[in-house]
Amino acid sequence: MAKDLMGWAAEQPDWVKDSLRRIAVAVDHSVEQADADCILDNVRAAAGAGLSVHSMTPIDASHLGRDTGETRRTVLAQLGPVQNIDRLAGGQKLRMAAAGITLVYGENGSGKSGYTDSDRQRSPATPPR
Repeated sequence: MAKDLMGWAAEQPDWVKDSLRRIAVAVDHSVEQADADCILDNVRAAAGAGLSVHSMTPIDASHLGRDTGETRRTVLAQLGPVQNIDRLAGGQKLRMAAAGITLVYGENGSGKSGYTDSDRQRSPATPPR
């Protein structure tokens, strides 16, 4: 997968390569506000709507944690707040366990399938029902 990502990234504009690097090296892949501001400034500059372009460093394989022996994983922590999904009330959230299993249960019509449908839309690995 890293090879596919790197091949795709190589074909992207400089601001995309830099944004990917910033996300890849951020703790839990969540960029700090300063990095988010740089990304936004670089996007605006690329669109011709801004003057400021920050220094851009393209992503490479070393940014993916492969050379350090570090194992990183992505964890789905929450679905939501939802809006216009099945009959779920707007603003609801479903929080997931950071480790182990999250069990979703409830009465009929309480929203279990709504969250499943929401997750299914976001995950290409999950077949439609």
